[in-house]
Amino acid sequence: MSHESTTDLPFEVQDAFELHNRAAKLVRYDPDAVARVLRRGPDHRIRAYESFTEPRRRARANKRNLVNGGQLVARFDRAGDPASLRFASGFEPDFARGVLAHSAMNSSLYGGPVHRFRILSRNRVIQYLFMASPRQVWIIPPQATTTELSSFGVRTIDVPIDGDLCIPGWEYHGSPDDLDQIPRGFAGEVHPRDPSRSDASPWLERLPVIRAFRKAVLSE
Repeated sequence: MSHESTTDLPFEVQDAFELHNRAAKLVRYDPDAVARVLRRGPDHRIRAYESFTEPRRRARANKRNLVNGGQLVARFDRAGDPASLRFASGFEPDFARGVLAHSAMNSSLYGGPVHRFRILSRNRVIQYLFMASPRQVWIIPPQATTTELSSFGVRTIDVPIDGDLCIPGWEYHGSPDDLDQIPRGFAGEVHPRDPSRSDASPWLERLPVIRAFRKAVLSE
């Protein structure tokens, strides 16, 4: 399976990539660049090609590579209840001694600076990326601390979580195209410039890990 987060660059290089990209005064347009890197599939195809999936399959075939034995490291005891979030022992973010990096960038979508905090789990097996905007705090899907990358520059080992842990501050909601990404009953106000997105704070701010992050890292 190749879900969206499997295409995320390693957290270790994301800041450098962002700084380089934003520092460029002029980005040269090259209509052939994408075709040199990616293979375009037909409109009916949604499955990734073997060049992407095979390195991941080989890595997962060795059970010693699996994070938490392939079991969820973060789950909810009760569906639709953010307060029921639980982490597998050792996989909790280490706010006291695990903060590795902090950077910031401006975002028009989020109305100001968005601070990024890369934080290790207590057992150092995985790492989290917490995002803090003027209004919301959310978590990017965590990554393993493994060093093996595929030819696409992404990790071959995933971190299994309940997806409701990682909902962006402004997320798709209320679309007729089945794009609702906020748990039922927790959507806030609609974004003033993007009516397809709603404020996910009513869900996020009830997550115990977000409250702990605000207290321990943001000193709120």
